[in-house]
Amino acid sequence: GRPKGVGVQHRALASHLEWLLRAYPLAAGDRGLQKTPLGFDPPRGGCWAPLLSGAELVFAAPGAHRDPVELASAVAAGRITVLQVVPTLLRVMAEEGVLAECGTLRLLFCGGEALPAELAARASVATGADVVNLYGPTEACIQVVTHRFAGEAGATVPIGRPVDGVGAYVLEADGAPAPVGVPGELYVGGAQVARGY
Repeated sequence: GRPKGVGVQHRALASHLEWLLRAYPLAAGDRGLQKTPLGFDPPRGGCWAPLLSGAELVFAAPGAHRDPVELASAVAAGRITVLQVVPTLLRVMAEEGVLAECGTLRLLFCGGEALPAELAARASVATGADVVNLYGPTEACIQVVTHRFAGEAGATVPIGRPVDGVGAYVLEADGAPAPVGVPGELYVGGAQVARGY
């Protein structure tokens, strides 16, 4: 599709980081990997969370986010403990057999697309990390719902529950709440929604 930009206010990022560091605390011994261009939204959390918590931020070589072997090498060399990837890249890392090199990870955040449950299980076993599924539409600041993978059966890992300061509702076409198990459209409200939505 055609990329679009939205006006995310500072309070949305502050709300997101406050939640992130409360839900998934980082310590001085943690090391995050900055691997994508700063204009993309995941680096906002990935960059600021380590710095706000006293952890270290390690910069990967440009383009490392496109090469699974180079990315795994950067994780190993940097003794990275916190990493965020899209499931497609995680799949290629698994297929290339390089996930085992990422044994220093303790938190592996996945977002940007549906996370297959079998891939989450495979990554958890190979790295020893907690795998966390994150979801957030373009119209919000980074992630608005989250789910820590716990070996659930099913095709995909659930997108989870709203983060602090966010309301998430599944509504039918007429705007009424959809019953549990009935498809609908996700509506998001709260501090992390971008300007104009």
